[in-house]
Amino acid sequence: MLALLNTNSQSHELMLASGDTVPVPAHVNHQLSNPRAIENALRWCHKAGMITDVELMEGLSELG
Repeated sequence: MLALLNTNSQSHELMLASGDTVPVPAHVNHQLSNPRAIENALRWCHKAGMITDVELMEGLSELG
């Protein structure tokens, strides 16, 4: 299960299906209620080299 957790005003945590968490700067997702917030966080983490291609694809497929 993917989740985007609000940790503070400076950053969020993206919880991957594996249970691992990855820090995401708050500016990546201004509104956590945005339906694309998790997708944006996944793509940002991948571009930043924080998650692998496999983790990105698994996350996107879980979103549907």
